[in-house]
Amino acid sequence: MHILHALTHSVHGGGQAVPYQLVRHLQRRRPDVRNTVMLPEGGVYVDTFRETGASVVTFPLNTLAFRSAVTIRGTVSRIAPDIIHTHGRGAGLYLRTLPAGVTAARRVHSHHGFHLPEHWPHSTVFRIAEERFLQRTDAVIAVSESEREVILRTNPGSQPKVTVIRNIVDAGEVRRRALVPDSGAADILHEMERYPTVIMVGRDDPVKNHPLAFRAAATVLRESTEPRFVFVGITPAVPGFRSLSDDFPGRVHAAGLVANPLPFIAQSALLLMTSKREGSPLAVMEAAALGVPAVAVRTRGLDEAVRDGETGLLTGDKAEEVAAAVLRCLSDSRRLKRLSEGARAAADAWDLDAWMEKYLAVYAGATAC
Repeated sequence: MHILHALTHSVHGGGQAVPYQLVRHLQRRRPDVRNTVMLPEGGVYVDTFRETGASVVTFPLNTLAFRSAVTIRGTVSRIAPDIIHTHGRGAGLYLRTLPAGVTAARRVHSHHGFHLPEHWPHSTVFRIAEERFLQRTDAVIAVSESEREVILRTNPGSQPKVTVIRNIVDAGEVRRRALVPDSGAADILHEMERYPTVIMVGRDDPVKNHPLAFRAAATVLRESTEPRFVFVGITPAVPGFRSLSDDFPGRVHAAGLVANPLPFIAQSALLLMTSKREGSPLAVMEAAALGVPAVAVRTRGLDEAVRDGETGLLTGDKAEEVAAAVLRCLSDSRRLKRLSEGARAAADAWDLDAWMEKYLAVYAGATAC
């Protein structure tokens, strides 16, 4: 079996981390499976995928251009895959719309967070496009039950094609990478060793809901003089951060985009998640592998990733509710220890071989169509 894994982006992100873990494990455990990865050039994952031994082809799947739509036909014909597994919208647009005359490969698509646009006409256009794409897609993978429900509400006809495969992480690999600190962040990491720290990992995107996180942080910092907050993935220029930093100088940090956020998570007491919605958030799983419980808003995706009272706490979406949950953990060392142990135990129970086999079963089912 020859699988073409096509990624919309090559920079850091869950949509890249999941297929990387899959390809890496397939390369190690299934020598009978041939893997080719197609992704845009310039991102860190280009070399990361090459290190697995898989074939890597760079192609601008993150930008829409007529020329690319033409040249991709010849590229796919030369690769000659049996399965095309697309990840994200750009890759899905280019490769799910390829005519059958270009390739006989079966099409599998992973959304890594299926989010219907909130406003018309974007929502209508998105719905119509997905209906068209589905006609040329043999299987769809949802990374959580909640994502599956949204897909089915958007396109009820997709039900026979949708399979849920929840994201997991390689706990041992996460712990190994957590031991390699970012040399440019030594000052922040040193301070995190001295104070109980709450970390949030997320890009500057409205869906991550940083304003809620900032308001909750302000409440916590007013109530207690010890905690520190570190925001990985944003700069001080993000609206609302400068005001928080001015009110609590030296107690909040915006670490920006870092190549490896795991050392930051490992030095933290809690992971904070305030997203309006998620697919299957890798940050929660990476934190669990490091024994760092999460305080998360009870929203779609997060309510599946965090087991309330076992691997973290779920809370309402008001700043005072989020802050109260953070303070309950930081002020009760026994509670925090219990949640930490629960998170680590959950991560230790994940089975990468079984997870990989679920993907192979989807591929086998697609080829049998």
